[in-house]
Amino acid sequence: MRLKLTKLSRYCIIYLLVVITLIVRIELENIGPYTKKVILDFRINKHDKEKLDTVYELPDGEVVTKIAGIIAGNAYGKTTILDSLNAIGGFIYNPIKKKQVNAYINRMDDDDDFKQFLLDFGRLSLIPVNKTNANNIGTIKVEMYIDSCNEYSGYYIYTLKYDNDYLTNGVREEKLEFKKRYSSKIIKEIFKISNNYESEIGYKIAYKANILNDLFGKSKRLVEEKINYYETFLQRYIEESSTLDAENYIFPEEYIIERILDNSRIVRKFVNLVDEKIKNIEVDKSDKQDEKLFFDYGDYRLRYNSISTATKKLCGVAANFYKSSRHGGVFIIDELDNSFNVRIANFIIGLYSKEIKNNTSQIIFTTNNPELLSNLRRDQIFIIEKNNQINSIVKYVNFTDKNTNKKSRKDWSFVKAYKDNVITNYPTDNSINELNLFIKKNL
Repeated sequence: MRLKLTKLSRYCIIYLLVVITLIVRIELENIGPYTKKVILDFRINKHDKEKLDTVYELPDGEVVTKIAGIIAGNAYGKTTILDSLNAIGGFIYNPIKKKQVNAYINRMDDDDDFKQFLLDFGRLSLIPVNKTNANNIGTIKVEMYIDSCNEYSGYYIYTLKYDNDYLTNGVREEKLEFKKRYSSKIIKEIFKISNNYESEIGYKIAYKANILNDLFGKSKRLVEEKINYYETFLQRYIEESSTLDAENYIFPEEYIIERILDNSRIVRKFVNLVDEKIKNIEVDKSDKQDEKLFFDYGDYRLRYNSISTATKKLCGVAANFYKSSRHGGVFIIDELDNSFNVRIANFIIGLYSKEIKNNTSQIIFTTNNPELLSNLRRDQIFIIEKNNQINSIVKYVNFTDKNTNKKSRKDWSFVKAYKDNVITNYPTDNSINELNLFIKKNL
């Protein structure tokens, strides 16, 4: 008997060890500083042969970047973009977290203060909606390609709509859609729910066993199919991807200990970028209630809290990089070069073009430093602009010099364009001069 393979099954056999998870598109409206709709489209020009090891061609022919850098001045909304992605993950996972918290509370002795702390920890928190807009509803939409080598492989479109009274009135809309090809007009609506207080995805996964036990026949099969979509999206979007926040890139000792048990060697290789004298990283488990992390220098050892800020951040980078890259997930970093020099930051970016070029891992990062973007393709750079207090996002390949009315070209120096204020760069000379003058007169 001759086995007949479909295009998808042939693709899965060829790439059996490669798991594909790529964010294709992000859309925000009325979220934080974005009063108007903004779109980050991570698809690139497939005819541009530059740096092809930093892009990935999907089974339907769409080509998506594995590297995306977002740049702007301070307080322009770079962090809001990444926080929006985290907000979706937090909303989806909240019912699962609440179930875990409630189960723990039920086993506790009387300690009302600590119980309240745990309940507050499980409270849902979303990014505030911009009240200056007449439309008081914020929208976060993310589109991701997920390849599971089965009928659940394709494009997942998740939408979350809410106002600032979501804790009282519920989220206005939560929706998950699916399509096989990016250009397909056939879009399957997996679910759409209005005015819900908890995520449909998180709730159904948290209480999957209870829900399915009460169903039979066709009804049970339909719910099982939906939950398969839910679990596929949650696994790739949350469990196999990772985020490093700018405000919380120094993780507690117990967090690092938990994540380096099976990858201490790669963590050591990362920290050697800033401290070559570290010979080994060891976990002292003699006290199970207080495990300790030591950095061995040969003649002496240092505890985690005694090493440099850059070394601590690299511990977090290494652990999160390992988590996302081994499963082909997405690594999101806010202010990548915070505490690092440019060479280290460029090395981390370079991992997504050279060292793991057969992996579909994707990195999305923000920065204030144009030098970090100087080696990227023009369609891998996203610039946040502000005109008349309205924030917008433009892909550098589509950027037009407002002084010359010329479109960006390959022979342009992105660093020079940024520093010459072709792209708005803050602080301006005028603001610096005004502050200097004020200090001289008043201090």
